[in-house]
Amino acid sequence: MAAPVFLGAALGYLFGGRLHHLTDLRLKALPLLLAAALLQAAQFAGVTLFGLSLIGPVFVLVGVWGLLNLRDPGCPVRPPLAVILAGGAMNGLAILANGRMPFAGTSGETPKHEVMDAATRLPWLGDVIPVPGTHLLISVGDLLLVAGIGWLIAAGMRAPSPRTV
Repeated sequence: MAAPVFLGAALGYLFGGRLHHLTDLRLKALPLLLAAALLQAAQFAGVTLFGLSLIGPVFVLVGVWGLLNLRDPGCPVRPPLAVILAGGAMNGLAILANGRMPFAGTSGETPKHEVMDAATRLPWLGDVIPVPGTHLLISVGDLLLVAGIGWLIAAGMRAPSPRTV
């Protein structure tokens, strides 16, 4: 997940932005993102909730955070948030339909991923896109998430516009 951050920062600088402008963003409900990040870290450490992956609660927390900010007409990063929410919704739909994120691999099943087979629902939303130069597979939802995160960083680095009251 570092790639979209670095790409967004590079694009932000390219278009005259500065990192310190990110502190000027007034986004709502940031503790929801912190809670989602902590749950994601716990999931990578192997923690489950009654034997279930923590990915569902992560999606819910990030989705609620995104929707709260998307509904705010004063939010300066609404378009990239919409892209992030679309990517998350696509991934969430694949996970909801299958129980875990399906991937077009032959091994490596994890609490978060399952190998695709004939019973896989919505396989086109799974991790089927090879990342050049790696052994990784990503989904269309992942592409939207990466693009949205990069765009959010780049847009957030722009100088804040003065607000009229």
